[in-house]
This record gives sequence, C-alpha cells and structure tokens, in this order.
Amino acid sequence: MIKGVEYLVSKNIINHNHIGLIASSAGGIVAGAALNETPQLFRSILLFSPFINPYDALQRDDDPLSKMEVLEWGDIGDKKVREYIKTYSPRQNVNKAKNSQTTVISLLGGKDPYINNSDVFDWSNKLESYNVNSLVYLNEKAGHGGLTIADNTLIGVLNYFFEEIEKQ
Repeated sequence: MIKGVEYLVSKNIINHNHIGLIASSAGGIVAGAALNETPQLFRSILLFSPFINPYDALQRDDDPLSKMEVLEWGDIGDKKVREYIKTYSPRQNVNKAKNSQTTVISLLGGKDPYINNSDVFDWSNKLESYNVNSLVYLNEKAGHGGLTIADNTLIGVLNYFFEEIEKQ
C-alpha cells in the first residue's frame, strides 16, 4: 500500500500534503503499520473498529478469533510466526510513529465481539505519548464498525477527517 501511495505521489496524481486513509477491522493492521513505517505519509487516518494488536490478541485465550484464524495469521505458537507478526503489529511498533503529523481517528463499538477496544485505547494513548494526535470515539450501543444506524456522529467525524487532510 505504501508503495502504491508513493507511486501516485510520484506521478502527481495525488498531492503528498493531503493524503488520508480509511480502513476498518483487519485493515487497521495495514493502516497502523503504514503509519509506523512512513509516519509523515498521511495527514489523517480514519479507522472503524481497527484490529491493531494481532501480536497480543492471537496469544490471548479469550480472543474469539485467534483460534479460528490460524490459517490467515499463522500459528502464533510457532516462534518464527510470532516474531514475524511482532515486526508489523502496529501496537508493538508504535514508537516508530513518533512525532508524526498524522491525526488518527478510531471509531469503536462497545458491543464489538471481534476486536479488543482496550487495545485501541492503549494504542491511542501510546500514540499521544509520542506526540501523535489520536482520537477515539466509543459508541457503547454499536457493534463492529463503531456506529449504529441512529448515530449522527459519522458526519462530524468525516468532516473532521477531511479538515485534517486539508491542513497546510
């Protein structure tokens, strides 16, 4: 993904000063890893129920997906697999995002059975400790995705996301 965005910038298809990224669920791994590897690439990242801590989640006995997703992620019990996941897991590499000018916005659902909201709050706090603007919205009534049909928050969140991208 990083190479794709860099290609679009190099061809003047997109302006390198105004790039935003929207991702959800496991796409949070890609977005978080991209932030860690290229902390100045994005102006803003909007995440819906981001899965940003595969390293720890896959080792938890209480994680509902870890046992079912061995084919997707690999067997975390295998030391090589575990160490590989640790190299890209956004939570374990958050220090690389230090002083990024990116604004990270995460939307969470209080009834989300798929991700651990505590991981997102912890990641957000770590980002803040590294001088990265990170905001979290928790809708206690929502499930995976962080919003309900009755939730009017999306308009305001999208507006803020686009304003952050347009900042000079």
